[in-house]
Amino acid sequence: MDYSHLRQFCTVRDHEVLDAIEKEGTQAKAAEALGIAQRNVELALSRMRRRAATQGVAPEFDMRHQVPDGFKVKGVSTYYDPDGVMRGQWVKSHATKENQEQIRQAFLDAMRDEIKRIEPAEFAGDTNTELLNVYIYGDPHIGLRTWEDETGSNHDLDASERLFTAAHADLVKRSPDADSAIILNLGDYFHSDDGRNMTLRSGHPLDLGDGRYQKVRKVGFKILRSMIDMALRKHKTVYVWNIQGNHDEFSAVDLSLWLEVAYENEPRVNVNTSPNKFYFHKHGEVMLAAAHGDTVKPDAMLGVMAADQYQMWGQTKHRYAHLGHIHHKTMKDLAGVAIETHRVLQPNDLYAHTGGYRSQRDATCITYHARLGEYARVTVNPSVMDY
Repeated sequence: MDYSHLRQFCTVRDHEVLDAIEKEGTQAKAAEALGIAQRNVELALSRMRRRAATQGVAPEFDMRHQVPDGFKVKGVSTYYDPDGVMRGQWVKSHATKENQEQIRQAFLDAMRDEIKRIEPAEFAGDTNTELLNVYIYGDPHIGLRTWEDETGSNHDLDASERLFTAAHADLVKRSPDADSAIILNLGDYFHSDDGRNMTLRSGHPLDLGDGRYQKVRKVGFKILRSMIDMALRKHKTVYVWNIQGNHDEFSAVDLSLWLEVAYENEPRVNVNTSPNKFYFHKHGEVMLAAAHGDTVKPDAMLGVMAADQYQMWGQTKHRYAHLGHIHHKTMKDLAGVAIETHRVLQPNDLYAHTGGYRSQRDATCITYHARLGEYARVTVNPSVMDY
């Protein structure tokens, strides 16, 4: 049976299930190869078919026209002639938000027993309870591959792992001993959401990625794991924010769910799995907000913060918003909030290089004091290692 029409509606685990079925030939053999019950394979296929059908794709029922992003199929009327030949079809759709809770539950059902849990770590450090460290990484694009002859820099998965691990170790070492920390990935953590090397919404073509889909995800997961573990040795509480970007709208969700399961036994780690494109945090009299920046202009963040979190806005007097997406630094003071966009650590891809973009590269840890607002700032650039 051909399952190719289901691929665009799959999670990482779903792709593995389909790969196994195609390789082994039957669902029973696929289940045996994956080390799971055949019933789990059947349930995975059922979930995939449901997701595809709600988007208008179910060839076995003559549904072959996918509805636009942001819509769901409400009903289908098909007209057949006396010989059973389809002569017409009307597809009714309505606007809706992605049912992130269903996606989340399906992913956890498939992966919960297959991710190694992290055991709780003892903490005996001496920290300042009024301080919060925010480790900010703009658009890491894990999986990006560049060629020095073409762009001026060589970059691949191995380079990404070495660069981001060394940079984070440096930031953790030089930042103040804050009681809590946020690891803030501002979106586009992965260069591509799937193996097609294009953005999902706009269809913008991307440079060829480095490695197979699964390999890129494993390396990306490993990098964030190392960042969290380093932060746990310094801070009592670690929050993890993976903002959804335009390059990784779905894999960003998967990444957070992986981490949530991996650290479910570690009470000092809090992974934000909210489907909201905007994240907020209150630290004493400090209000923090973050978004990728592909759907909102920096100046609009003031209104978003005041409207979406009016109680937090009223309870704070120091307010800051952080965005990525544009790969260069800007800072702007508006009435009641300071808005900043952030640079990236990795080199330019071919698109940015040929477009003349030449921003400096760095990552930052900003420390906030519960009563005083921004308290300290530590910056690291690629010279931290022999890159």
